[in-house]
Amino acid sequence: MSNYDVAAELMKKDQPRKKKRYLLLLQAQNAGTESDIKTFERVVQTHFREHVLVRMEDPDEALRLILIKNVDLIVIDSAFIEDIGTRVEYAAELKKRKKVPILFFCENENRLLEEYRIHMQLYEELDDYAATPVEFVDLTKRAKRMLQSTGRGAKRFQVGTPIEVQSLDATSPVPAVLSDLSLVGLGITWTSEEKMTRGMQLRITIPLKKFGIFHPHFGDFFSLSVRVSRVSIDGRTLGCVITYLTTTQGEALSAVLEKIARKRRAYDRINAPAVPINPNAVPAPAAKSQSDGF
Repeated sequence: MSNYDVAAELMKKDQPRKKKRYLLLLQAQNAGTESDIKTFERVVQTHFREHVLVRMEDPDEALRLILIKNVDLIVIDSAFIEDIGTRVEYAAELKKRKKVPILFFCENENRLLEEYRIHMQLYEELDDYAATPVEFVDLTKRAKRMLQSTGRGAKRFQVGTPIEVQSLDATSPVPAVLSDLSLVGLGITWTSEEKMTRGMQLRITIPLKKFGIFHPHFGDFFSLSVRVSRVSIDGRTLGCVITYLTTTQGEALSAVLEKIARKRRAYDRINAPAVPINPNAVPAPAAKSQSDGF
């Protein structure tokens, strides 16, 4: 072996190894949905060869797996858990452990949407579903969009509530406005003259009373630790990610977001424009729908 060959081998060894990326398929044993599973396997073999496909039948094992593997997408087969409501509740448990996009294979579109909006309304940013029997082209399009999306791991809600913000080296908090909020981050409208930069660690205090909530542990206020990830050019708008969240903080944050979501749905229902009914209209034949998301 020449000196050049030896040098090349040494360079290869010094290069960091790429972490394996996984696609998790949750399926039932001996289910009657083998054609859907085989279609997804063909999609992976054709378009996502850089990913490792992992098939699992045990719900508890799947909950443990996503904590230790780099899972980029979870696909839940329609037969994995027979009851749709229980299936969606299980998907919410997956999301609590890791914010991974979930693609549902759906045998009853209306029931899935109803259950999803009850149990997972805070996560709908990146999730999707495909009506069964699934089709190769449609499934490819949805999987590509979900894997290539740069969207957030959770839905962001507009807020507009006064809060207090304190940096680690400050002696006292300053007032600001919580412009939006999600399970993974938040936006702040900055009114102080203090300059903010990316990477700064902040502690924000949210008044739960503003949302009609009294938490048994935090009372009227609860705090979050965040890191500044984006600063607008005028320095007045900050994008922050939540750096640490205890179970109790997560419960309080979910309660706030659910309150906001309920108010938004009520507002939308009240202000929805009336649709005039044409008594002479002929109803169109029902067609199988393919959604582009929740």
